Amino acid sequence: MNVTADTLTAALVHSIWQDAIVGLLLCTALIFLRRGAANARYLACCAALALMTALPIVTTIVLSERGFPDGSSMPPTVVVAPLSSVETVPPDSAPPSSAVRRVDWITSLTPWMLPVWLVGVGVCSLRLLLASMHTVALTRRSDPEDGPITATVSLLAARIGVHRAVSVRISMMTDSPATLGFLRPVILLPPAVALGVTPQQLEALLAHELAHIRRHDYLVNVLQMLAETLFFYHPAVWWASRRMRIERELCCDDIAVNACGDAVGYAQALTKVARLMATRHGGWRQRRTASSEDSAAARRPRHWQ
Repeated sequence: MNVTADTLTAALVHSIWQDAIVGLLLCTALIFLRRGAANARYLACCAALALMTALPIVTTIVLSERGFPDGSSMPPTVVVAPLSSVETVPPDSAPPSSAVRRVDWITSLTPWMLPVWLVGVGVCSLRLLLASMHTVALTRRSDPEDGPITATVSLLAARIGVHRAVSVRISMMTDSPATLGFLRPVILLPPAVALGVTPQQLEALLAHELAHIRRHDYLVNVLQMLAETLFFYHPAVWWASRRMRIERELCCDDIAVNACGDAVGYAQALTKVARLMATRHGGWRQRRTASSEDSAAARRPRHWQ
């Protein structure tokens, strides 16, 4: 392998313990912040995931600048010692055979680390491609809504602080409200949700989606998927990214409640959407979702329950 391949391989090896330490620090921080605001936990997760991504890059740069000496500029020096000074090494001083086997095992795996990583990144990149194709399909197979829902979104956007134009589209391909796009954000609403909830509940759900737009969560989620693609081999990266998504939803819940001023109505809107999703997916899914509603409600912040 050339110097670049050696550098990348070394950085991948170092990232295993580096990201593990960051994951432990994040776990400790979340324990101390478990009774604090969801936004504080979210920022801690963002910082940890950013550090997990930056450490291997910094390690690669440092190792590239340091270089790997090949010994051509410094010929080896041969020292000739008298025969009388040569000492016989006792057999007990030889390294244990288990340690030798362990070093040989790691050394034999090193040439495969970079190829396996490249293959893994290629496979995980398909996830990004499929997600992009699904986003395009959702947008194209939806109908624009230019009626009262769009007017409600405009009023809520001014109240929440969203200064970009937001379009609303009705989609049969979604089960719950969703937000797509960064430069030109789109809120997708399934017909069952648009027609099956009260105006106050719909306003609360739209406020939640507008909170995602105000926080630029769509762009952050894309960056998360890039980190998951590059560091697919590390469980700490996946765990930190999952916690980011959980805390993100809680942050948007807080914004939606503050915008609508009705915590009970917002909780009822979430329950209504869950029941509509369960009805669409069949009886067995309905029982499973209904049983999980209590646990989902238990995870909501206490200050607005």
